[in-house]
Amino acid sequence: MRVRVFGLTVVLTLFLASSRAAVWSEAAGGEAARAAAPSPVSPQSGDVAIIVNPKNSMRDISFDVLRKYFKAERGQWPNGTKVVIAMRQPSGQAERGAVLRSVYGWDENYYQKYFRQGHFNESIQQAPKELNTTYAMIQYVHYTPGAIGYVRADQVDNSKVNVLSVDGRRPGESGYRIR
Repeated sequence: MRVRVFGLTVVLTLFLASSRAAVWSEAAGGEAARAAAPSPVSPQSGDVAIIVNPKNSMRDISFDVLRKYFKAERGQWPNGTKVVIAMRQPSGQAERGAVLRSVYGWDENYYQKYFRQGHFNESIQQAPKELNTTYAMIQYVHYTPGAIGYVRADQVDNSKVNVLSVDGRRPGESGYRIR
């Protein structure tokens, strides 16, 4: 009985500590990041922002070219940097589902099959990097030259990554396709 009570205490302590850290992080850096790079349009619920490494000079991409990058049909950015695809894990995660539906036009099973087969027959050199959290996605894209990934539009950290417009539209604008 003491173990259960102690275990519950530990869980509550960790939960409270992580909640305080999240609040502190938001107060310390979140507001500053948003103030440094305000978005002209507030993202709609469900919009998914396509993010790239801050050294990537692209600011707008056509939907067809975006699809080719995510399907590993194009392996280099216009400046010659290798494209590195980042995907959220686990399957069933909302942003991942939106990208599978909107960008790939596939379900999870076909996505898995496509990259397994491409790796097996060597038509795809590197499968997408799988990341578990929004924070991990932003950090990975920030530190990886050539990286392209996605996060919920209201969770973008503009101090670490750039958001691509797709066909001239940004998350939150009418006609934005990735949701």
